[in-house]
Amino acid sequence: MEPIIYSRNETVREAIRTARDEAKIMAEPLRMTLGLPLEVHGEVDVPILQRFLQSGAERACAVADATPALIEVGVQTILAWETIRFRPNPTP
Repeated sequence: MEPIIYSRNETVREAIRTARDEAKIMAEPLRMTLGLPLEVHGEVDVPILQRFLQSGAERACAVADATPALIEVGVQTILAWETIRFRPNPTP
């Protein structure tokens, strides 16, 4: 389970870096720099975790109805969206 948590955190960090870089690109032609963040909104989508986050009753029913399955190695897609609103500062 730990590699999933690490990958999720790295995905969020990268989304934040990307949002900040894009904000800098937009501020530059306006002769502005980025000030402190005023708002931060984010969302992460990790589909495999939805099975682990079910309620106890749902999990018990799923286990009772489940057929044995092999564990397969593969790639897990993690998506993160970040929206950050910065205070603009005039370029000195």
